[in-house]
Amino acid sequence: QTMELCGTYSHPNGHVNCVRFSRDGTVMATACDDKVIRIWSTETLCLIRYLVGHQGEVRALDFSSDSSLIASCAWDRSVRVWEPEHSDESGVCECVSKSRHRIGTLSSDIKFAHDFPSDSDPLFASTADNRIYIWRASINPYTSDSSAIVGGGSGEQNGFHGRGRRRRSVHMWHTKTVTGHRDLVSCIAFGRYDHSCRKLTLVSGSYDSHVRVWEIILDIDLDHVISVEALRTFKGHTSHVYCLDVCSQRNLIASGGEDKKVYIWKNISPPHSQQQQQDNDRKLNRKMTGRMQQQSRSTAGVVVKQPQRTLQQEIRPSTLSFVPGGNAIVVGGVGNIISIWSLSEGRVVMNTNLPKDVFQISSIALTEDGEYMGAADWGRANDLFGHLRLWQTSAVAVMRVVSMAFSNPHIVSLIMQYGSYYYYYSLLSPSSSDHLTTGSGEEREGEILR
Repeated sequence: QTMELCGTYSHPNGHVNCVRFSRDGTVMATACDDKVIRIWSTETLCLIRYLVGHQGEVRALDFSSDSSLIASCAWDRSVRVWEPEHSDESGVCECVSKSRHRIGTLSSDIKFAHDFPSDSDPLFASTADNRIYIWRASINPYTSDSSAIVGGGSGEQNGFHGRGRRRRSVHMWHTKTVTGHRDLVSCIAFGRYDHSCRKLTLVSGSYDSHVRVWEIILDIDLDHVISVEALRTFKGHTSHVYCLDVCSQRNLIASGGEDKKVYIWKNISPPHSQQQQQDNDRKLNRKMTGRMQQQSRSTAGVVVKQPQRTLQQEIRPSTLSFVPGGNAIVVGGVGNIISIWSLSEGRVVMNTNLPKDVFQISSIALTEDGEYMGAADWGRANDLFGHLRLWQTSAVAVMRVVSMAFSNPHIVSLIMQYGSYYYYYSLLSPSSSDHLTTGSGEEREGEILR
């Protein structure tokens, strides 16, 4: 199995700290030390947008479920929400919402809840010191004022499937603070959202060497957090936890730390009972000073000390990501090697070596279909530069048959997928032979055939 390097962008003005793909994989965003967020086209690796406004190093970012919003956190002690569809003629976009209070000195991660109901306002979380902040972003409809945005061009032409040139109003507010870790919270990830009981799972890793699973329960309107409870604490690492990821399909959590180990944990959620639902509904009726009472429990919950699998790294991992389906995990860290581990075999099945001027892999991201992988890195300790690299993994996910239908005994129609493109073929079978020969071929973009 191999990956094809599509391109490399060298960033001379500071390290590249984070890379994330949009949900459809058409664009990706990078966070850098020079306080600027950059939006790239996945297909061409061309720069589409600049998001300008942070006053400190941008540490992390994430796309919302519909990819219309980007949330970011930086060392200027602020959290910002951006709408990258809208920019001026030079491609510069300013944030549409900003946290009203300064949240802490070290904001290390930020994530949207992607499994949250699509018809509800986005929910996301950010870290600050040893706390986790939960935010909501209220999106008002598009305004009819044509002066709400200057320039920019259509989103369709620039990699964003926009809704025209009108600007939405986005109001962001802090709805809950989660406490319980005893040191810096370095990484967070959301699990699945349970519609039946309005329950959302949040996973966090900290410099206190623990990985915690939190249960977030929301009100009926999904506007306020009723309670946050620590369900379980995974104790296996002997030092700082630097990175984690969640595979909801297989109910797995992966964490990497200073001890050069990657632990795979089985996150078994307790069954949700009718009594629990009734208890949640009772909390809705409790009022305190005219507002809904919000509870936060910082107990450790169930303590788990035995991981399902341990992957011993030669170097300290700083970033990791499950591949789609959760059968393997991609790990990067200090050094210039990206490793792909098979979880069933417990061994490295492929190493990708980067140039020797790479000091550390700071971030790894994969598209949801696994077609592209992006990696951000830092240069050597005394060199303030970084890189963004993009690989296409379609050499691994080869062309596959999506649909097949017989028009008559001698003609078969095939729809085949290769990457993000779909191909339509009409295959003719001569009556004197059993083999098929290609009659005609037509290429169409995936969106058309879907």
